[in-house]
Amino acid sequence: MFLEPVNTEGFEYIRVKESDHWVLTMRADDPLAELALVYCG
Repeated sequence: MFLEPVNTEGFEYIRVKESDHWVLTMRADDPLAELALVYCG
């Protein structure tokens, strides 16, 4: 996942409409996987 601005030349991509809810996947042994919510900013 990239957040704009980003150079998308050479990539096939789809735009995702603005959202206040995102889902992340990560390894089960990642320390963040123990958290119910992860905030950015």
